[in-house]
Amino acid sequence: MSRPPIERQIKVTPDPGVIAWVTGNDPDPTPRTDDVDTGCTTLLSPTIDLAGQSGLTVQYWRFYEISRALDDQLVFEISNDDGANWLPLESLAAPTATWQQASIPLDPVLGAPAGLVRLRVTACDEGQGSLLEAMLDDVRFGRTTVLCEAPDARPR
Repeated sequence: MSRPPIERQIKVTPDPGVIAWVTGNDPDPTPRTDDVDTGCTTLLSPTIDLAGQSGLTVQYWRFYEISRALDDQLVFEISNDDGANWLPLESLAAPTATWQQASIPLDPVLGAPAGLVRLRVTACDEGQGSLLEAMLDDVRFGRTTVLCEAPDARPR
């Protein structure tokens, strides 16, 4: 059985990792069998208690494919109050064509130390129909690490 042209690789995590979150999981390999059509599908994470931490980054791998970039989008949002309010992380209107990693510092987004955090990812195919699939893998929260500094960062 061959895969549809949209789903090139189902996950980023090496074995024995499990599969990624996907917009559809129908075993039928025919394109348009299980893509998002005429509406939205949303993935909502469980609550993650980050207990007042600051200096955190959220990292994840995402894959977004659409046959025509018209009115479709893949939206990533974060809540710092267990889902009562949502803040934008990023929005994609064009396909990624491959798995790409996003790394977003949370302090500027949240405006406060992290608390009861939730992620929400929404893939929408609205207006004219198109082939739309999205996948998400390896979501992680961690500290921002500076690997190198600008030459003038420290006095010599």
